[in-house]
Amino acid sequence: MHKFSKLASALFVGTMMSASLMAAGNAFVTVNGVAVSQNLAKVFIDEQKAQGAPDTPELKAAVREELIRRELLIQEAKKAGVDKKPDVAAQAEAARQAFFVRAYIQEYVKKNPIGDAQLQSDYDKIKTQLGNTEYKARHILVVSEDDAKAIIVNLDKGAKFEELAKQSIDPGSKENGGDLGWASAGNFVKPFSDALTGLAKGKYAANPVKSDFGYHVIMLEDTRPLNVPSFDELKPRLLQQAQSQQINKMVEGLRAKGRQIRTFQAPWPAARLSQKLPFRVGPGANPGIILRGDTRVELGNPEVGSASLMLLTDSPATLKDGRITLIGPDIPESAGASLPFGQVLMLGGAQLADQDAEALQQVQFVGDQIEGYMMRGVSRRIWSRVSTEAVAKGMCFNLLGQALMAVCRSASPKLEAMEIIFVTSGKEDLEPLAGWSVQLQKIAREITKENWRIKGYDIDCASNCGTCQDQVVCGEIKEVLRERQLNDPTLEGVST
Repeated sequence: MHKFSKLASALFVGTMMSASLMAAGNAFVTVNGVAVSQNLAKVFIDEQKAQGAPDTPELKAAVREELIRRELLIQEAKKAGVDKKPDVAAQAEAARQAFFVRAYIQEYVKKNPIGDAQLQSDYDKIKTQLGNTEYKARHILVVSEDDAKAIIVNLDKGAKFEELAKQSIDPGSKENGGDLGWASAGNFVKPFSDALTGLAKGKYAANPVKSDFGYHVIMLEDTRPLNVPSFDELKPRLLQQAQSQQINKMVEGLRAKGRQIRTFQAPWPAARLSQKLPFRVGPGANPGIILRGDTRVELGNPEVGSASLMLLTDSPATLKDGRITLIGPDIPESAGASLPFGQVLMLGGAQLADQDAEALQQVQFVGDQIEGYMMRGVSRRIWSRVSTEAVAKGMCFNLLGQALMAVCRSASPKLEAMEIIFVTSGKEDLEPLAGWSVQLQKIAREITKENWRIKGYDIDCASNCGTCQDQVVCGEIKEVLRERQLNDPTLEGVST
């Protein structure tokens, strides 16, 4: 009986999860009323033929017996619920995915063949890079230039290179006297290769050579002609390498489509932006509720994910003032969609204080301050709607970012630089933002509590007043504080 390879055996898992494959094509054999297709039989037969088995009636009979045996086992496994076990289902899904990925790559390579002209070009580049000479070199790698200079002084005094090499921090060569074996100059980093090719046989470099690894003391022992294999000899390896690069480029293209990144620059200073936008910005600019029927795009629905993050710095020069970055699809191209939504506000001002931080935390949830943009904050998350009318006026993430900058500038004139990132590419891209947001929210809450404690009130405040259950009480306390400020000069400047 013919012996089946591991690849054929692996198909057992795939068939458990792919009843459609089993049913495809005319029946090759029927087991307990279940048809095993001609297509599946062909997979097994072709594999055996590829391994040198002759296409004989005996081969087909062996395949038939193997498929019957597998189908009987599959049926029993399903009766026992094996296919429902999470670990088995996960392995089966992994095998199924691997099969389809492999099939797609094979099809892609077949449809996009790499010609001999490209392979010859790759060969010529490699040949030029390798050169015509091989070098047998030794080196001693140390951390500092002074250490390297000290080694060179000892060499000048007659010390053996092999003994001094024991000081090297290169574990691959220090025990072999710094020996690097035979290699072409192109195999070394450029500063190293430049120094090596300039040495005479038996000589060491008079000065240390700096690279990203540290400081090298280099010695050239010998050279010999480099005989590069012919194009025909290297062609299979060149083809494999070119196909690998081709596939990587194709995958990167797919990733780029899923995570399109665009950057915009606000054309005006933040203080003037609200006057230049095609929709109103400021308190009361969006007084009404945007109903579902009037919604063009929904952002951050809990089902698709959202995250909000604010980063404050007293070094505004570290920000690119006015820059707005969008990762994912834009508002105008997403009609009727419910997009995952991440928002990162990076705000800088040399004179920013804790009170400014409190005020700006509220700006994340701008509420009614942007026409056609209804937002609500839910525990570090943003859930909002953009109206059809706003999109008709030009609403997009570029202009939404400019509007947010205007609102932030209005809330804190001390701001000197602002940068915003929006993320709509996928829920998985929001997870890091959500994690950071949790940590920063804790810090912000502690700052808020401490400011209230200074005022004489021990309260645990939420950073988003709109969702805080103590909003009414908090408002009453603020009214009391306003009256106290009128009579107590020490409270002047305290934010309420």
